[in-house]
Amino acid sequence: MQTKIKWLGLVFLSAMALVIAADYGRYRCDACSVPMRPVDIRNFIGVYVNPGVALWKAKDTVSICNGTTCVEYITANQGTVWSVKSQYPDPKTAYKATGEPVAADDSYGPDPNPGGGTPPFYTGPIGLPEPSGDVAIGPLTPAPPICYMTSDYGIDGCP
Repeated sequence: MQTKIKWLGLVFLSAMALVIAADYGRYRCDACSVPMRPVDIRNFIGVYVNPGVALWKAKDTVSICNGTTCVEYITANQGTVWSVKSQYPDPKTAYKATGEPVAADDSYGPDPNPGGGTPPFYTGPIGLPEPSGDVAIGPLTPAPPICYMTSDYGIDGCP
């Protein structure tokens, strides 16, 4: 009975470890202005922080410091959207890594959340033209019959 209770306790603690949010430490970026724009946060984290993170979970945090101020960012949805959780004076010690601003990749279009509000206000596809014009639809034809395999040697119901 005690062994069963110990195993249940171990399973419970393991499950709690998976649910508890993680803090991935402080990263230094002297040339970064803090707080950063959402696209800059994603780019910096993608280059400098993600190599040390197996999987982001909701409410995980990371801090980016510029030598004067540290901003702790929190994710609500597994590391794709970041919000400011807190700001505090940069202690200038215990950095996990030092980086520099990462140029925004404009291949995804402009930042959908330029004001940094949370959650982002999605208004549809970004950078895609709206379709316009008339579409001609030809005569409709019946679909071919569905074929069913009845054995490895033949097909039933196919033309």
